[in-house]
Amino acid sequence: MSDSTVNLHRWGVTPSEDAGTILKRDLEARINSGDWPPGFKLPGERALAAQFNVSRAAVREVLQTLAVQGYLQISPARGAFVRRPDGRVLSGALSQLLRNHGATVRDVVEARDLLETEITGRAAGNCGGDVIEHLADLAELVDSGSDRLEQAITDLKFHSLLCVGVGNPVLTAMHRSIAPYVLFMTLRRDRTHEPTGAMHSQIVEAIRAGNAEKSRTLSRAHLDATKLYFGDDFDRPVEEVAAENLRRISGGFWTLEDVVQQAFTELDAVLPTTDKDV
Repeated sequence: MSDSTVNLHRWGVTPSEDAGTILKRDLEARINSGDWPPGFKLPGERALAAQFNVSRAAVREVLQTLAVQGYLQISPARGAFVRRPDGRVLSGALSQLLRNHGATVRDVVEARDLLETEITGRAAGNCGGDVIEHLADLAELVDSGSDRLEQAITDLKFHSLLCVGVGNPVLTAMHRSIAPYVLFMTLRRDRTHEPTGAMHSQIVEAIRAGNAEKSRTLSRAHLDATKLYFGDDFDRPVEEVAAENLRRISGGFWTLEDVVQQAFTELDAVLPTTDKDV
């Protein structure tokens, strides 16, 4: 019995699934089980292609997918290495689930309202902690920026850093898991602030003052204002809406996957090491 047949039975895939799917599940399982720890160098493309009876192009595609999901770091000169686990693995799995269920803009707004309103209030409990000045800098960039892609990524960094201000790793992990969808919501071509007291800089000042109730109110107003940006798109799948807006913003030069990858790269540069790994 071949290795690929053994793996097919071992990981519960069916013979009808293509070999690329089998390869991807096998590699994920070895990484998740710890058989291949962080820093482990994977077999080369030729060896994987021979073992799973697939083309090297199929192997390359699987490796690139795992890299986007955060499992691997690929160096053209050195090969593919297992990454330290970070939030991309969790967000990748959740994104697939939300995609299958056609999560709408409304769904994401409601989830963010429950999560981010409480995070903002709790961050005010310690006046934003050590990250308050960084939050203020990010708030100014979001509120005054004109580049839509940069605004979207900076907005994600702002709300993610709020979790660090709370100091609760569970809340950090929960927000990290929906990070792509937080990002997708801000990919709007036309964006103007409504006069609702929902500017990021106002939220920061309430946090700095230690006013938890005002921080929660402003956070909720901030999210309520976003509803006005979407109009008839509010009950459409968020990825569909985001893809359409991104094509207008970038002229078709970026994909959602490109934006997510760039966002996580910048997010990892902002967050402390302990917060990247949840």
